[in-house]
Amino acid sequence: KQMQFALGDLPALCSYVLPAVGPYVTVKDPDALLQEYGPDECTPCFYFDIEDDVLTLRLVFRYAGGDVYYTGQNKEKPGVKRDPRAEQETAAMVKSVFEEQMRMDVREMTGNSDSPEEEDYLRNYVRANTLQHYIGLVKAAKAQVSIPVIASINCIADGEWVSFAKELEQAGADALELNIFALPLDEFKESGETENVYYSIVKHLRSQVRLPLIVKISHYFTNLVTFVSKLKAYGADAVTLFNRFYEPDIDIERLSVGVASVFSNPSDLRATLRWTGILAGKNLQLQISASTGVHSGEAVVKMLLAGATTVQVCSALYENGMEVLGEMNRFLASWMESHAFCNIGQFRGKLSYANVENAARYERAQFMKYFSDRK
Repeated sequence: KQMQFALGDLPALCSYVLPAVGPYVTVKDPDALLQEYGPDECTPCFYFDIEDDVLTLRLVFRYAGGDVYYTGQNKEKPGVKRDPRAEQETAAMVKSVFEEQMRMDVREMTGNSDSPEEEDYLRNYVRANTLQHYIGLVKAAKAQVSIPVIASINCIADGEWVSFAKELEQAGADALELNIFALPLDEFKESGETENVYYSIVKHLRSQVRLPLIVKISHYFTNLVTFVSKLKAYGADAVTLFNRFYEPDIDIERLSVGVASVFSNPSDLRATLRWTGILAGKNLQLQISASTGVHSGEAVVKMLLAGATTVQVCSALYENGMEVLGEMNRFLASWMESHAFCNIGQFRGKLSYANVENAARYERAQFMKYFSDRK
């Protein structure tokens, strides 16, 4: 079990722990710890975890402004700011590279050309140039940040999934997101056939690359619980809930079909929240990255309480700038402090489908009770 002690209780903690672990650990004197790691104007908090017979000691410094500094197994000098999750790091997701876009570019270049040689040359040129530009973007990100960089690919041909993945693995990507979606328009195709496309891609890639694989999915599946469980069984390390797609809109004055807004809005959080809570509760080993509708620190906390391993932010950054991340982190740190949580592991999944008192809140789909309560 996790136990928490004030720093002043460190000698008592040592006398509690050391008889049990004896020669296996060495704990510094509290004054030495503060002198080496403790910046001014902070509140120190010392705690330890015991899991699978492994003892982890960590010293946490909290600031009134919400910044948190950690020391422990990986000792860090004060001044290196960390995310308020003791056991998790922030990561950067690089926007997807699309094979479909490459094909469209080739069609625009060739026009009405009837030369197969010209088309082959342009196809190879566009593919190589686009992919190298994307690899350059991944490498540039790796050079500028110390956090993991995740590449994302969307392909059409089975062979390109593998070739793209291998090149990005060699480029140094820390993980790979599979941005898979094929709109099921064939009325003669069973739903299982569509799902098998996903399974096939994951199985093939798992046999070819060692990168962690994150499958970005939509909620348009007959049984999401079964579908996600099979993705994990076939080799997926995590799933992203949910993908946001290009959507059409109709201009009733011009009588034409156009493009709807590409950005999410806060109300989109609800579908993601429901399925994050359900899937996290159904499969405790599943890693979930919650996406779509995250526009505030409050939304981040909700997703983590539902059981998300990580939370993705995109539309809010495009609309309001990068400072949104700082605002979200400050809200998270403040909320954790007000609820006496030292790390996210203490509350992640606390309100998932498996842990919430009334699981029907996740299950209910109709409005009968909602409207019956209102006069």
